[in-house]
Amino acid sequence: MICPAKPDSVEFSEKILHFYKQNKRELPWRENPEPYKIWLSEIIMQQTRIAQGTKYYLNLLEKYPTVFDLAKAEEQEILYHWQGLGYYSRARNLHATAKVISEKYAGKFPHTYKELKNLKGIGDYTASIILSVCFDEAIPAVDGNVLRVIARIFGIEEAVNKTDGAKKIKTIVSDKISRTQPGDFNQALMDFGAMICTPKSPQCIQCPFVPECFALQHNAIDRLPLKIKNKPPEELFLYYFVFTDKQNRTAIKKRQKNIWKGLFEFPSVISPKKLNEKNLFSQFHKNYPDVPSFELSPIPPYQKHLLSHKKLHIAFLEISGTFTPTDNYILVNQQDLSRYPFPIVLKKYIEKKQGNLLFTDKQ
Repeated sequence: MICPAKPDSVEFSEKILHFYKQNKRELPWRENPEPYKIWLSEIIMQQTRIAQGTKYYLNLLEKYPTVFDLAKAEEQEILYHWQGLGYYSRARNLHATAKVISEKYAGKFPHTYKELKNLKGIGDYTASIILSVCFDEAIPAVDGNVLRVIARIFGIEEAVNKTDGAKKIKTIVSDKISRTQPGDFNQALMDFGAMICTPKSPQCIQCPFVPECFALQHNAIDRLPLKIKNKPPEELFLYYFVFTDKQNRTAIKKRQKNIWKGLFEFPSVISPKKLNEKNLFSQFHKNYPDVPSFELSPIPPYQKHLLSHKKLHIAFLEISGTFTPTDNYILVNQQDLSRYPFPIVLKKYIEKKQGNLLFTDKQ
């Protein structure tokens, strides 16, 4: 088989920009692409679908219309509005960077790649998008969509989630990027990957690169891009103890570290293996020796919750009794729990219980 000719830089740029002109997605942060709006949208869209992320973007922009407003907010308030997006370090980094930009840069985003990369939560991709879209810098922004598009068209046989493959693709994009419309070029590639060159069942019939596409000509659409599989997620069993005292209060605590840092939780026991009632009861009193003894009901069905590198099996145990506040725990009326930021799996549990009035029914 004759290998398809690779599109030259001018041809590639013209085709992708023409596609963008005809098909660009109407996204709210593109209407007036200021650095603050682009940055906010990119942090939200990491690990988040556009449809879901757009709602959060509009809500956060309404709450914090400028970087100064975001910087002045309390971290707990930002985490509250972030509930449901996951990867909560993004929200904490967002707040930290807003403070730096407000205080060190007088509210103006720095114009250099090095300065942007020094800000918390801003990596190569986000820095490149800000610089290309807002400051017309011809710097390639390579996300998962772009990796897939370039790997297929140019026949990249290295794993794109490893250094060599990613470098090769970035070199190609650096060569092809429009010097006059770098922001549109980067966004065009992303839209093209999201709309045409999709992971499964790509719309090849609508693709302007059919004559040059290596993957199409070599029947490698399903094979490219190549990826090295990651290790399977660690499995953990997480048991939450939801106490209800005579005043309809329960104990919660703000987490001080790990991925749920800054969010609230109930007293808990975590284990690498499933525990029976006897072992769970014993482990709970090792963790909380000052809590009076109580009757433990059978462990309810587990709820599965997936994180990036962990698979959690979560059980909520509802206890009629008093949890003596200790180790930074506070007692909160259960009808007020919705005012606090929780991991999404706990938030859904609380909303369900409050909706069914099961908390108060226990009294």
